[in-house]
Amino acid sequence: MYRQIFTPDKDNINIPVTSEWKGMNIEVIAIPITHEEDVREKVSAVEKRKKRKELLDKYLIDLSDFRFNREEANNYHGFSRNEPILIEGVARARERVCNS
Repeated sequence: MYRQIFTPDKDNINIPVTSEWKGMNIEVIAIPITHEEDVREKVSAVEKRKKRKELLDKYLIDLSDFRFNREEANNYHGFSRNEPILIEGVARARERVCNS
């Protein structure tokens, strides 16, 4: 995909294409932009998305060794009401944190 904003000073403009596109059908859609603010809004939306991703990436959790134990999760009779039910992967993660 190729996106470029032009400000033509003539009736005709030339659009450069990559060598990969030679011999291919290409669709060109021309839409006039009335304000420069529209362009800035699109750029700022991309920047906002990047900042949001950077912010949320800090909170990613590695669940590669997580294993759901259906028997443990459904064992209502083996635990008292006040005792928490831990899933194996969470219990292992807790042990690693406590042991380090």
